[in-house]
Amino acid sequence: MNYEFILPAVVRDDVKYTGAIELRLQERATKQRTIDLEQCPEKVWTFAASGWTKENGRDASGGQCLDEIERIWGDLLPARVRRVIELWERWHLNDLKAGTREQAAAIAHSFDDENRYTFDLACEYLRNAELYKDRGYHYGCEWLVELLPQEVVDEIHTIIEGEGK
Repeated sequence: MNYEFILPAVVRDDVKYTGAIELRLQERATKQRTIDLEQCPEKVWTFAASGWTKENGRDASGGQCLDEIERIWGDLLPARVRRVIELWERWHLNDLKAGTREQAAAIAHSFDDENRYTFDLACEYLRNAELYKDRGYHYGCEWLVELLPQEVVDEIHTIIEGEGK
C-alpha cells in the first residue's frame, strides 16, 4: 500500500513551498531474524516513508527531509500528518536494522547532534562496551527486522483510509 500526503502550499519570505510525504506499507515474505535474534514469522509488515519539497516550483529537498518539512510547515501540519511524521521517525525501514535490541539501545544513548552516528563509530562504541557481538550476532552483519506491532499497522491503514474520505 502506497500513499502520498500532499502538503498545503505555504508562502514564507516570498517563497512558495509545496511538498508531500510518501508512505509505503507492505506485507512481504522474509527469512530474516528479528532484533531479538528470533526467526521472523513467514510474512512481516515493512514501513518506509520519504518526503519532498519544492521552492517556487523547483526541487528543494527529497528523501529523509523531516527537518525541512517541520521547518517549513511546522504548526500548519494537520494532526493526521503530524502523526504520520511520528510514525516515520519511529518505524521507518523497520526491516533494515543493523543491530539487536540491546545494541540499538546502547547506540541510542551514545550519539546526538554533536556526536553524529557513523557505522564505524557505532562499531567502535559497541566493541568498547563489549556489545559488538551480541549472542553471536556481529553488529551490521545482516539486516534484522523490528516487527511492526499490529496496532501500528492498523493505525497506518486507518490514517491512509481516512485521507480518502
